[in-house]
Amino acid sequence: MTKGFPNANREVYVAIAADENYYKYAAVSLCSAASTLCDGWKLFAVLLDGGLSSEARLFLDKMARKHNFELSFFTQCDGSDFDSLPEMAHWTRAMYLRFSIGECMPLRASRALYLDCDVLVSDSLHELFEIPFDGQSICAVENLNQDRYSELGLLGDGYFNSGVLLIDLNSWRSRDCKSKAIEIGIDRREHLAFPDQDILNVLFDGDTKLLNWRFNLQAPMFGDPHITGVLSKGVVVTHFTSNSKPWHPGDAHPFRKQYREFAARSGVDLCIPKPTFISSLKWLKRTLQRYGYFHATYSLFHRSCTLSQLCPETTQ
Repeated sequence: MTKGFPNANREVYVAIAADENYYKYAAVSLCSAASTLCDGWKLFAVLLDGGLSSEARLFLDKMARKHNFELSFFTQCDGSDFDSLPEMAHWTRAMYLRFSIGECMPLRASRALYLDCDVLVSDSLHELFEIPFDGQSICAVENLNQDRYSELGLLGDGYFNSGVLLIDLNSWRSRDCKSKAIEIGIDRREHLAFPDQDILNVLFDGDTKLLNWRFNLQAPMFGDPHITGVLSKGVVVTHFTSNSKPWHPGDAHPFRKQYREFAARSGVDLCIPKPTFISSLKWLKRTLQRYGYFHATYSLFHRSCTLSQLCPETTQ
């Protein structure tokens, strides 16, 4: 246990947001988080409901019971609070649901993790959950595209990715961060490229502790020389940040196989057709282009983080 944060109950609080289009991917993320959590720890998850059908809620509820974690739905965030904020071609206003994390979490929770629904958890989240804030309000991992740092006029340590966040809920609530985030979004709406992420970077400029890449391994990081050190230490959260996702037939991400194994474990059918010889050649070309020769060979031959190793009790 990390010194400075007593967590005698061994509870990890996680929030994730999804609408009808993304709830199945949220299911995979939550299943991976529950399946890799160390023995003796309990996962409490809150799904910020962006308009789920009753069938979707039933599916998620059954999945949570099967994998022994507590799941609740926060339905008081229909998105109307964010009507004044911009949408983008690939992102609906559901991206702003994370701003409601202070409301959705139980008052007994003093901290919480926020996860995007396109992440895979491959090691116990308790390590990330217990990291000390060191006087800051959030912990996050840098985004390699640092152009936004200067474009937004930031003064802190860097521009972070908002897909994996450790949040001090006491600070969030006392500062009324949801209202402040909306104000920033309105004031800067013409200058937002990655809306929710830009807003949070402005809100927590100089108030963010940057973490090791292993806690939010993003696709562009596979092209950086530091990636070998990250992989050797063990990845906790992989974030599929490219336009190609592991549920797409031609995805070339080195960890797509692990994601698809957890999809099957969670009961999600990704409906990916079997590859042909031609499609395999195209896949190899994309792998070499996007992730480099080393990562293509890693993906093809090493696969050191398989589901059987993450969850030894799983043999199917």
